[in-house]
Amino acid sequence: MGKTLVIHNPAAGSLKNSEGLDFILKTLKEQKVQTGLLRTPFSREALASHLEEGVERLLVAGGDGTLNRVVNHLMGVAKPPPVAAVPLGTANDFAHGLGIESVADGVKKALAGKIIPVDVGCLAGRHFINVAAGGFLCEVAHGTDRRLKKTLGRLAYYLKGLMELSSVKPVELKAEVDGRESFAGEAFLFLILNSPRAGNFSNLAPRAAPGDGSMDLLVLKKCSAPDLMAVVVKALSGQHLRDPHIFYQKGRSFRIGAPAPLVTDLDGEAGPSLPWQVDILPRRLEFLC
Repeated sequence: MGKTLVIHNPAAGSLKNSEGLDFILKTLKEQKVQTGLLRTPFSREALASHLEEGVERLLVAGGDGTLNRVVNHLMGVAKPPPVAAVPLGTANDFAHGLGIESVADGVKKALAGKIIPVDVGCLAGRHFINVAAGGFLCEVAHGTDRRLKKTLGRLAYYLKGLMELSSVKPVELKAEVDGRESFAGEAFLFLILNSPRAGNFSNLAPRAAPGDGSMDLLVLKKCSAPDLMAVVVKALSGQHLRDPHIFYQKGRSFRIGAPAPLVTDLDGEAGPSLPWQVDILPRRLEFLC
């Protein structure tokens, strides 16, 4: 069995992060797997040096933001090794979307899982693997105290979101999908999704598949506070797509614009300002799941 490079973010997720890394390294040692370790933050050159020495797989131990940084470094590699996402972050939306629910499960699938192709989103020279978004959920994610996230995990997002529901303000949004205008109107939120999960909602884009060559645009239209709460409740169980306040469409390219500033997000990291031109790079990376 070839070398496994573990990329670990010690700042990700809960207070038990170090225990997760200990478990990963212990398991790999027991399986007699040659292992290297690279901690964040790291440079593109540091990762390239490891890859030049020969790496059979990357095991990314962190959250969606850690995975995003690795993906962006890998986009300059001609033939990157397959990636295994081990959920050590707060949300871990992409790992969970691949059916990886625990650290132990992530390590198991890193060593013996099947390889699947995964699409990558490209936006202004940056890349994302799970979601590009703007609006309400992004404000919640970036406004939630890091210490609260470590203590309460995903509950911290829900608490923060409930506190701010009454102050949500819409923005005039225009969206083109595959070169055609698809949505124009006031909206609270938009998301371009590569997997069903985002923002701790487990089935936000139920038709999304990470290797189908497309991504899914979801727009939450302007509505009253009671209607907004109703949509959020429906979204928790994946029953929101038929709600009249939701716009949903699949596509291979997206152009998003708004006249007012909007907080944006790429896989949990702060995103660029609008307007956006998002293109999908089909089956660009391989993941183990």
